[in-house]
Parts: sequence; C-alpha cells; structure tokens
Amino acid sequence: MKNVSLLSGSVLSGVAVASLTVSVALAGGDGPTMPRVDGYRSPSDSPASGPVTLPDSLIIENFESEVLQPGLTVSSGEVGDGNSVDSDDGLLDGSANGKSLGLGSWFPFEPSNVTLTFGADDIGGAPRFAGVVVTDASGVEDKLGNPVPVSVTLTVYLTDGTSLSNVFDIQSQPADATDDVFIGVELGALSLTGIDSIAVSAATPIAIDHVQYTGAALLALQYVRDDHDGDGRSEIAWFNEPGAKSAVWHVDGSTVSGGYTSIDPSSNSTRIVGTGDFDGDGRADMLWYDAAASRYSIWLMNDLSATATQIVRHVNTQWSPVIGDVDGDRKADVIFRRTGNGKTDIAVWVMNGTALNGTGLVALDGEFEEMFVGNYDNDPQSEVLLRKLKGADAGALFLANFNGALLGTPARLMNAGGQMEAPVALSNRIAGTADTSADGVDDIIWTGPNGAVERWGVVNGAVTTKTVVSPTTGSQWSIAGFPDVNGDRRRDIFFRATDGRSWVWQLNGSNIVSSGALKTVGNNWKTRDLPR
Repeated sequence: MKNVSLLSGSVLSGVAVASLTVSVALAGGDGPTMPRVDGYRSPSDSPASGPVTLPDSLIIENFESEVLQPGLTVSSGEVGDGNSVDSDDGLLDGSANGKSLGLGSWFPFEPSNVTLTFGADDIGGAPRFAGVVVTDASGVEDKLGNPVPVSVTLTVYLTDGTSLSNVFDIQSQPADATDDVFIGVELGALSLTGIDSIAVSAATPIAIDHVQYTGAALLALQYVRDDHDGDGRSEIAWFNEPGAKSAVWHVDGSTVSGGYTSIDPSSNSTRIVGTGDFDGDGRADMLWYDAAASRYSIWLMNDLSATATQIVRHVNTQWSPVIGDVDGDRKADVIFRRTGNGKTDIAVWVMNGTALNGTGLVALDGEFEEMFVGNYDNDPQSEVLLRKLKGADAGALFLANFNGALLGTPARLMNAGGQMEAPVALSNRIAGTADTSADGVDDIIWTGPNGAVERWGVVNGAVTTKTVVSPTTGSQWSIAGFPDVNGDRRRDIFFRATDGRSWVWQLNGSNIVSSGALKTVGNNWKTRDLPR
C-alpha cells in the first residue's frame, strides 16, 4: 500500500480487540442512528436491532459470488482477494481467502466513491438498516510517519427525499482481522421512511468486506442448484448411460430446447450424481462419478459449455453423495453418507470451484438410510434431514445442522406445536425436498401408494402443514426432480414415465397451477439420481 504524508491529523492510539459499538444519534432517542462497530468479526457483531432477527432478516452481500443479492446495485469498485474478516471468521464468507470490494486507486490516483442502491420492490420494502464493513483504510501517515485514520463519509438517501451523513475516522489494515469497522445507519422500528441508497466515499482508496441490509428473509439468495445458463430458470441435465453422452434441457414453462454439452462423460460408467454452483458464478455445475475409477469429477458449466476437473480422491460406492451449501458461501459442497454396522458416517467436502477448501467426517450413532440436504430454516447454510428405515423407530425423521464441515447430532423432527413427528409408514417415501412456496425454506415431498403426492410445509425447521397435492399419479410415473421451470422461485415437480414420457407440475405451495407434457425421451437417457 502506498503511504501518503499529511501535515496534520490525529494518531490512532489503539485498536479494539473485541467489537465495540458506538452510535451517533441523529434525531432523538427514537430517531435514526449511524452506528459504528470497531473490531467487527462476524454477523453476531452487527448493530442491527429492533425488528431484525439475526440472521434471518439480515441480507449479507459478501462479494463471493458473481451474482449480487436481491435488490442490491453497486455503482463502482472492483472485487478482489484479500479481505480481513475472512482470515478470522469462517462463518461469514466461508473462505479464508475471501473477496472484498476495492474502491479508488493509488495508481492512477482516484478517491473512493460508491453508491449502494436498494431496490424496495426486490427485497420486500425499503430497508430500515444498512451498512458496510470497511476492511482496508490505511496507507496515510502524518509528517512523523505515524499512521493516521482515513476519513470515510457515509451518506444515506431516504425514500422521502431527505438524507443523512456522518464522517467516520477509520484505520484498518488490509491483513489484520482485528481492526475491521462497521459503519451504517438504522432508522428504527417506528420509522415511516426507508433507505433508498447509501454512498461511501473517502479521499484515498479503501476496501469494503461486505454490505448488509434488512429485507424479506425469503429473498436472500442461496446457492444456485440447477440453473446452468443464469436465466433464473432451472435446466434438466441428462446423461446417456451406454452412449457416454450428456445433454441439457432448457425449460421455459412447457417449452423445451437445449442440446448436447460441449464435452462427453469420460466413460459409460460415468453418471451425473448432482448439480450445483461450485464456483459461485451464478451458474450450476455438474458433479459426475465414475464407478469404474472410483473418482468424482466436476464440470464447471456455462450453459452447454463445460470444463471437467477430476478430484484426485478415491471414493468407493459405499458413499452416497448429495450436494448442498454447508457454510453459506453460495458455493456448492458435497455431503457423503455411509450407513452400516449400527452407525452412519457423514463426510463433507467444502468446495471452492474444483478445489477442496476443507473436509469433515463424523460418525453418527444409529443407521440412517436416507439423507436429504436442504435449507429447512432459511439461514444461509444447508441442513440435513435424515430418515431411518429399520429398527424400533423405523420411519422416523431427524434434523441436523452443520458446524463448519462437521454435522451435529441429529434430533427428531418437530412440528410447529413442539411435538415430535411420529414415524411415517415405510410405504410412504420421501421423493425429495424442495421450496415450492418461495418462502426460502425447503418442504418435504412424499410419495405414497398409488403414486399419491403429499407436501409437508416446513418453517424454522418444524413441520407446519401437511397437504395432499394429488391422491394418485399412476404407477407408471415417478418423480425425477424438482426444477423451477418458470423462474418464479417456486420448485416444480418433474415426472418421468416408464415409456419415456415426461411431465411437469408447476406448483404454488401445494397447489398445481399448471400441468403439462414435456418431451418423450428414450430410457437410455437418465437424469441425475435423486438423493437418498
């Protein structure tokens, strides 16, 4: 960092090790404040209060993905490596080499200036709280060579046309995890106005680790599961088992297009086992398994274009994989299950693109024969739904949370009244979990005798509703996936018949709003296996 000598300026006498919050009151006790938190380390240090319940209603844009959170527009800056919070806190961005938004430039010299605009229509209303974490405000010295703070101006533009402003003196080194500083604005729970935008400016270059603002929790982005071209709708990935070919369907409602991928599977023993956005570019990638070689490969996708990388780890067929996001960084991770001898082993690959950022392994007491990874409480991380098929509690459901790459102890699934859900007869199977109501939480989709389909609505990790979607579908039909075929953020149900026909139900919660045929495909073509 280039140093600039100033003739005057106060010297920062010390750096806070623990977070310290100071708020500047602007309009009496109930009016807006502009809080500052020194030594910011994690979202638990956020000064958000009032109606905000962390982390459910606090949307965080950490610049880890190429796709910004809903409603946020960033006017300038360059995303690059080297923020400070991540070197201390793996929970925020999920990476020890995280990203930050650089503002201004030393060569050629440009001051820092960025406007962050919040689209009220996209986040369920104008936020009443917003702010940034400054992770680099350094490089300025007085005439004696001592570092001095950088004056950072935060200007807040409100929806009623008025504005607020405050200057914060900040000194934060680029490689120090203890001196990051949050600055922001909180209007208060009773405010009749909201925040339209905030502007951050400084006379010298600075860096922002992340932006945080309040909004409807259901709109916070999770990792992309199956949208390979970034158009907001799911695609359906196929592979031809004997022919070693693969293809992608673009589905828009009931209209299907698409084509073959740019590369082919490595052999006819290679099959798709899952899709998810491994590199955070907003486009889903593919996970393949070659049973003959006992190796997994990741195809990084951009529509039909693919680049394959083999993961050099031997994994035998005893391990069943499911894709999720265990650390909330909007990058897909791989969760493996192995069941037998009275226990269940859960292994995790924490991924950053095609590279393993970390691994975890736990042994759970008891045999859980089925595993479904999803978001059951609308926090940034995935959770695990487990089901037993044997023993005294056969048919019982359990829920477990991740702590980093380690899965916690499963607990029985509860209902909204606080009672344990009773075991479900084994004639009823979980087809998968999917958010069919656009509330940000995955629901449980069951199939029963005669092809009956039932949806259990889930809120905050508890079952709230049980609704029959259809009493029968016919024995020739089976559920093959849960794509969002029209981009309404509601997962739909994709069926295949034994004769190769395909069908889709477009859902709104438990209601079928549209039902129609797609294309007929030969039985040699298969979609990815549904997770078990």
